This record gives sequence, structure tokens and C-alpha cells, in this order.
Amino acid sequence: MTNLMHLDREQIEAQLRYRVVVNSEGQYALLLFEQPLPAGWRDAGERGSKAVCLEFIRLVWNDMRPTSIRQPIPSNTQPQLTARLPESHPNSADHLLPNPPSPA
Repeated sequence: MTNLMHLDREQIEAQLRYRVVVNSEGQYALLLFEQPLPAGWRDAGERGSKAVCLEFIRLVWNDMRPTSIRQPIPSNTQPQLTARLPESHPNSADHLLPNPPSPA
């Protein structure tokens, strides 16, 4: 191995090897290859220079939101919205709604 005392930052960076890791929320990160996986992270399958790993992340991580935010809300917990036409509207069907407005 080259003596690191005589290398500049770019030369040192070029010798480092990384791996891409991903957590349960679908968030990606770089990790020096020799480092152990932190709890909650798994190997994403890409290894190499920093540039190679960053390019992999750029290609696969196209939605930065955590998985828990991206998942749709189950239909039974979504609020039910009912559109109401103004009473003066010719197609008003308030009489068909479960809770029609009470007359004032």
C-alpha cells in the first residue's frame, strides 16, 4: 500500500472502497467497505469507489421520502369526503346524502 503521508486528499479518496447500504425505510447511504453494518441497515449490493456508489444511489433512490411516508393510507382509515352542490344548483342531490343539511 502507498504511504498515506505523501498523498493528497484526492489520491487517498481514490484508494478508499465503499459499499451502499439501505435501511428499512428505503434510505441509502455510503459506508466504508471495512466498516461493519450498523444495526437496521443491510447491504444494497453495490461496492466500489465513492463515485460508483453515489451513481448507484442516484439511479435507484428516486424518492427521498421514507417508505413509511410513501405507503398509501389504508382505505378504511381515509376520511370519506362527500361533495355537495349548492342547494340552488339544478343538479343538487342533497336528498341522496346520508346527512342532508337541515333547513335553517
